[in-house]
Formats: sequence, structure tokens, C-alpha cells
Amino acid sequence: MYKILIISRASPSTWEQMGILRRKDFEVKYESDFDKGFQKLVKENYDLFVAEEWPHDSAFLSFYTAVISQIKIPHLKGILICSTSLGLEKHPSISEILNSPIDPEKFNDALASALNLKRRASKRYIVRMHLGLKDDYSGLIRTCVTININKGGMLIETTKSLPIGKSFWWTFQGVLELEGLTIKGTIVNEAPKESFSLNYRYGVKFDESCKETIKKIEEFLKEKF
Repeated sequence: MYKILIISRASPSTWEQMGILRRKDFEVKYESDFDKGFQKLVKENYDLFVAEEWPHDSAFLSFYTAVISQIKIPHLKGILICSTSLGLEKHPSISEILNSPIDPEKFNDALASALNLKRRASKRYIVRMHLGLKDDYSGLIRTCVTININKGGMLIETTKSLPIGKSFWWTFQGVLELEGLTIKGTIVNEAPKESFSLNYRYGVKFDESCKETIKKIEEFLKEKF
């Protein structure tokens, strides 16, 4: 379990839109006050510290100069700064400085790098389409949808729970270039649900033996994105 402390005036729900912060192996705490946040950082064993500058926030610049740049906490793996100030000096203790408003993709990459997390071999693209799924034995057929996809796998959403580790045959529906294309893929994990939804979300890894289908998916993504 990774412990993350975020000091920001933005709401937790805003930060959760970054996606990566909703991982099940993350424990994320939020604080809006710099002094209170720093006391938490010193007293508790956090792996990552994130501080966001608010526009025209003189308190942040004072805190950054006097405190953040001098931080030396052995168990802290990284510090991310989200700043509206151009040309903010990057001190050795800082993992990365990101410009505000924050780009979710850059934030996710910076966080993964700071914590030395294993990252996907290729970027995922938001593609919404229907899927038919069937297993090898029962002939079970259900319908679900994709949330995003790359050549290695996809994130899917369904109204029914599915077993982790089970392989299914997935048939793409509703996108002309991939219509009727079928690929074998294994459910490797369950992703956090949207706060307003009862649907289940799962990560699916494509079977590497389906080389031709994977090639067609890759060609489709290159053409569209």
C-alpha cells in the first residue's frame, strides 16, 4: 500500500479524476492548509507528497522556498509540485514540477515515475464501443462496453461481476473498422467504480497469440489518434 498526501484547495473528487489516484493500492489523504499538511507529512510515513499552487497564492511560494525545498524525510519516495508560477526553481528534493492546470496524463506518468511503478508498454486511448463476450465452455454471452484500449489490452465496464483470471473471447461492436473482430483476453484486475455508478470495471489483457487482431487494433488506433 502506498500512502500519498496531497495539499491542495481543490476537492478530492477533482483529484480522483486523474484516474491513477483511484488505484486500490493507494491510500490518499488530502489537506488544504500547508502548515497542517506539513505536520502530517512529518508525523506519518507517506511515500509521496503532492503540493498544488493556487493562482496568486503567496503562501505557497513561501512554503515552497522555506519548507519543500529543504525537505529531507528518509521514507519519502518523491515530491510532485503543481505550479502556476512559470520558471519555478526545481530543487534536488523535487521529483517533478508540473504546470497548472494539470494534464492528467503527465500527472499519472510523474506519479508512476516517482513511486517507481510498473507502467503500461503503450498509451491507452479512449474508445467507447460495445463488446460481446463468450467463454470456451459455457457459451455464456454478455454485452459490455470499452472505456479505453491499446494494443495490449483494454478497460471494460459491465453490469455483471466477472471472475479475475478468467479468459473470454471479446467481439467488438459499433465501430466500423473493428466491427465483428474477435480477440481472446484475460481479466487481470478490477478497477475502482465511478462514484455515481454501480457498474463493474475490469482491466483485460489481450492474448499475445492473437497477433493479427492486435495488429488491426494497433492500425485502427494509429489512424484515429
